[in-house]
Amino acid sequence: MLRRVPNFRLFTVILCAALAALVVIHGPASAETDDMPPLAMVVFPPEAVEDWTVESLDAAYSSAKSLGATHSTIYYAWGEIERSVGWPDWDDIDYSLDLIARNGMKASVILKPIDTNAIGELPDGVDLHDFRDPEIIDLFVRFADALLDRHQGKVEYLWIGNEIDVFLAEHPQAAEDYRLFYQSVVERLTTNHPDVKIGTITTYHDAMANQNMDDVISIARHGDYLGFTYYPETMSGVSGEDVAGHLEEMARFAADAGCKWVVTESGWSTQGRYGSEDLQATFVRQVLLNVPELDNQPEYYGWFILYDMHPDLARDVAGHFGMGPENQEFVNFVGTQGLGRNDGTHKPAWAELQGGDQASANNARVLPEDRPFYMGFSPFPYDYSLEAIRETYANLDHHGDIVAHHFDNGIPWEEALAGQNYSNYLLEDVETRIQLTADGQAIYLALTPLSDFRTELAKYWHDKENQDLPQAWQRRWEEQGFAHPDIIEAYLNFCRYMIDRFQPEFFNYLIEANTKIRPGDPEFDRLLTLASRVYPALKAEYPDLPIFLSLDIDSPDLDAGWIDSARQLLRYSDWVAVSVYPHLLLADGEDADPSRLSGDLLSQVAELDPEKPFAVAEVGFMAQDMEMATFNVRMHGTKEWQEKYLAMLLDQCHALDAELLIWFVMQDYDRVFDLMIEFGIEDWIAAWRDTGLIDEAGAARPSLALWDAWLGLTRR
Repeated sequence: MLRRVPNFRLFTVILCAALAALVVIHGPASAETDDMPPLAMVVFPPEAVEDWTVESLDAAYSSAKSLGATHSTIYYAWGEIERSVGWPDWDDIDYSLDLIARNGMKASVILKPIDTNAIGELPDGVDLHDFRDPEIIDLFVRFADALLDRHQGKVEYLWIGNEIDVFLAEHPQAAEDYRLFYQSVVERLTTNHPDVKIGTITTYHDAMANQNMDDVISIARHGDYLGFTYYPETMSGVSGEDVAGHLEEMARFAADAGCKWVVTESGWSTQGRYGSEDLQATFVRQVLLNVPELDNQPEYYGWFILYDMHPDLARDVAGHFGMGPENQEFVNFVGTQGLGRNDGTHKPAWAELQGGDQASANNARVLPEDRPFYMGFSPFPYDYSLEAIRETYANLDHHGDIVAHHFDNGIPWEEALAGQNYSNYLLEDVETRIQLTADGQAIYLALTPLSDFRTELAKYWHDKENQDLPQAWQRRWEEQGFAHPDIIEAYLNFCRYMIDRFQPEFFNYLIEANTKIRPGDPEFDRLLTLASRVYPALKAEYPDLPIFLSLDIDSPDLDAGWIDSARQLLRYSDWVAVSVYPHLLLADGEDADPSRLSGDLLSQVAELDPEKPFAVAEVGFMAQDMEMATFNVRMHGTKEWQEKYLAMLLDQCHALDAELLIWFVMQDYDRVFDLMIEFGIEDWIAAWRDTGLIDEAGAARPSLALWDAWLGLTRR
């Protein structure tokens, strides 16, 4: 007969605080983890809380023990045990510590006078206005002393305060008061319990953002240990370079405090805004690779939960943090941190922790040690709303290390020729892009004097985009085309202005230069004239800036005319850069299967000038069916074919030692497409609508996990 777990608050209050039992486990004896310190994770059964039994709890602990479990860490607020001063109710914590001992482990107990962004629950009758109050210190020490006396030999670590930096960021005046409180508590408890290791806990991510790590260090130096919570999903990513840098910084902060250190909890969700199973596995892999390389290692490394939370429990956790159960994004984030799923099966990260020998097929690709190229997207939004624009930029920051500011919407010809008085519409667009580009992101800037279809002079950008040319500019175009001195001068001036505003790492001054115009066409010679004037002038003024044009690959076979135009244009380019949408090269058939593509198409282009660096300035591949009545095109596409093409592309860019890879569309723009159709724009814009690595509903496609796995590699 199954025995139900007693209805102790342990299994609701503690877990609803998202701070349930952490189990410290030894890493697998693999090549990557021979020197890995013990690992920590929350252990509870995958079922709903009301269905937990003594047997299911023991089974969960047994799973943890099979990984080498040695410690379990539990979290309590003072008032959760001592409900009234002098009248503690020990039942919950006794049950917890007995469960830990029964499973052959020792305990690490976190007491929460500070509980992240608030003062932890207090006993009835205790009114905490000042942490320095001697009566408050006496009462807390008496409580903690009684706890340690009651469970001598069971508690190895005692933490005073959880994520104290968050509270102190909101209440900076309390930092000195809490320092004195912590100093007094540590000194008195250490005297009575010299074998217990005492510390306090900070977040890493919020403390860095709030810039209050100095306050934490001044407090932590009075104890033995400084603990960190670490969730890089909310930060800059999972690259080896990022994880190594974060860990080294934690070690340095602990050293500054004169403490040993621990990662008390960390994680990566599999259904949060930036979560996926492959990304979680990548993060675990990076931890296993980088922690052993530290000169000053943590005493243990904590993973948040062994299994995902039941949805009801995740909603309770959201409520505890003031998010509200309706905040599905946070529910998904906190509830899917587990290495195992609710049905008890294992995610790829579980296999990574065991040494990777059970990695799933979706995570089985062998990646190189590093990558040579930047990876990024354009900020083309999935909808015309401020929320969509901001979310797009957030995704660009999280899934790339470069932003492609690609302007294909006309040139302010009148203002550029005069070198002044650009329209407010243009200035606001430029300023918004700059403001929304995250600090630390590289910038790739692309402009063009060519029209949308690359056959004529770009339209006029004034109080809106792509306006008809003023009559004077239409006459200039008709007289001398791209070679007109005013056109060249105006374009040069605009290039200078945009370079100075964006300060890009790379600049493309002629997007898709060879799309429609070929040698033999008088306009091609005029375009060469423009290139021959613009390129050297800009190089003279910006000698350290890579300046180039991009070539449009518009056919699966590079004919003689294409090759001739490319070679002539490349005389005025630092790089060999391409724009390619390979599904459009397959439009002669019904299926967008990348197996039909030539495997050496990019290398053929690179060989046109092999001494120059190679780049993919613009690329995408459809993941759904596409229909363009305008061109009588109907094609079948799948997310699997998109992922297959992306894998081919990444391998080719690596082999070609590429400098840059821009996947143009981050998220499908079905909403924008529908609006454009309403305004009478022809349906040719469907060609790129479904090329996002995120679909129109906001769900990540398999390609995104592959992309992020490569992004996680160190860029050399």
